[in-house]
Amino acid sequence: MSDANRRKRRTGPTVESLEERKTPSTVHPMSAVHPTALVRGVGDLFLNGTVTGTFRTNPAPLPDLASSIRLTGHGKVSPLHKVTVSGAISGTGLIATGQASGTIKLTNVKGSVTLNVTGPSQPGFSSPQAGTYQFTFAKGTGAYAKELSDGTVDLSFSGNNFTLTFHGAPNRF
Repeated sequence: MSDANRRKRRTGPTVESLEERKTPSTVHPMSAVHPTALVRGVGDLFLNGTVTGTFRTNPAPLPDLASSIRLTGHGKVSPLHKVTVSGAISGTGLIATGQASGTIKLTNVKGSVTLNVTGPSQPGFSSPQAGTYQFTFAKGTGAYAKELSDGTVDLSFSGNNFTLTFHGAPNRF
């Protein structure tokens, strides 16, 4: 067959009947999972209150690593009521400027809440400094296993004593 005959035999687009085909499965648009439904928490803890205690400075284990502080104490933080606090915050190491960071654990008879904390910007090779730290919920146990929380905590020092003042924020999720 020649090229000229092939061109003449071409046909245009066609429409096929769909009557004999099955409708694909569908999902109702309102039944889609909302992104906030994927968050593990079911409640918000607006942590507000003050804890006090003592701290111990741990020197940096190597010259280019950060020193840290260990916190132990107690206080009252709503809605947890009476709590004991423990935690560690590391300063900055071999870096021009950075942020101190660590964890704080609040414990009562119903369970515990572990918070990740991140401090203000500070020079390299600095111990954790007083100031306002951001906190986010890391883990909960017992009655607080499915909670969420974030906010700020003010850290201040006086001699070998510390004060943490929590300011809970509405959950941004």
